[in-house]
Amino acid sequence: MAREGITATGIARICHCSPSSVIRIIDEAVELKSRVARLPENLCFDEFRSVNSTMSFICCDAEVSHDIVAILENRLTKTIRERLIDVLENYRRSGQNMDTAISTFKKNMIAVLNSVEYDFSNGPVEGINRRIKSLKRSCFGFRNLDNFRKRIALIRS
Repeated sequence: MAREGITATGIARICHCSPSSVIRIIDEAVELKSRVARLPENLCFDEFRSVNSTMSFICCDAEVSHDIVAILENRLTKTIRERLIDVLENYRRSGQNMDTAISTFKKNMIAVLNSVEYDFSNGPVEGINRRIKSLKRSCFGFRNLDNFRKRIALIRS
């Protein structure tokens, strides 16, 4: 039932037990991998709104299996944040309508060229995110990140 995205309270009603018993059974049944043996050759990655209105990061194998590689509790590191601020502060506009398009194109030149050359898509992780959003809606959100990650692992199994 947890794989179907039913809330812990809903499962508890159906099974005539407490929601804490359901969560305990899920905790015992699901072991989250903190590290993978090897990274896939190609990754899909995205961010999603997690617990307490924070953004989390998820990546999965871009190949056929679409296995989840990592669910991180945040999406930005200090280095990325500092670099973004540096780029924003030093950007000089020329006053033309194409400033945004040209700067975006220059920033993403390698990605644009790779998207033409390779057949990979971010679709698999977007599909996982849709399932995560559906799970959050049906469960009215989560307060505990570990429980949330375990439920994500269950809907993917």
